[in-house]
Amino acid sequence: MTNSELLNSGGLKDYPIFEGMSDNQILEIQKSIRPGNYKKGEFIWKEDDSGRDVLLLMEGTIQISQSLTLFPSEADEGEYDKSIVLLKAEDRPIIGEIALCTNTPRSASLKAITDVKTGLLTIQDIDEVVKGDPFFGVLFYRNLANIIGERLITANKNVLKLTTAFSLALRHGA
Repeated sequence: MTNSELLNSGGLKDYPIFEGMSDNQILEIQKSIRPGNYKKGEFIWKEDDSGRDVLLLMEGTIQISQSLTLFPSEADEGEYDKSIVLLKAEDRPIIGEIALCTNTPRSASLKAITDVKTGLLTIQDIDEVVKGDPFFGVLFYRNLANIIGERLITANKNVLKLTTAFSLALRHGA
């Protein structure tokens, strides 16, 4: 299936970022989505890259990884990376929400584990649709807040687990 077919198949309604939107609102934002194709093993972006856009994973599987050191050297590139999660297109994920909201460098690297098809939305694309339909903005940013909130809850739970494991390891002399 081509990216155009994916975009036109009505599948955008399945992405949580578009929850509650009318068909017309989805058709309007669909016009701005830029299709992308990545081969297995290709990086979509790397941690610390700049960017103010979100990616819709439409086909395939990607790996999200993050450096485990604060000051990695180029010689150690990849050696201290931690695979955080694999995302599959059937889960309808969006990626890049932190950079979209904060205008900060990418917090993680994305790598295609299989051949991947994506859709890219820039902040400028989103702003243009919001100018024409402010209610689209209400829905988009409410949905984005829900997605970020869910991810923050998960991150907090993971920090608690790691802190507990580290405390136990120190207590038992590991």
